[in-house]
Amino acid sequence: MVLIVSFVLVSVSVYLWLRTSPVPLMVFLFLIVRV
Repeated sequence: MVLIVSFVLVSVSVYLWLRTSPVPLMVFLFLIVRV
């Protein structure tokens, strides 16, 4: 349940983030791959 909620929150925040600037997506994906 917690995983689903956190996943949704991350998805929404990333979506809003991308609407302002597409660059952070690369950094975000890079961090995810590193983890």
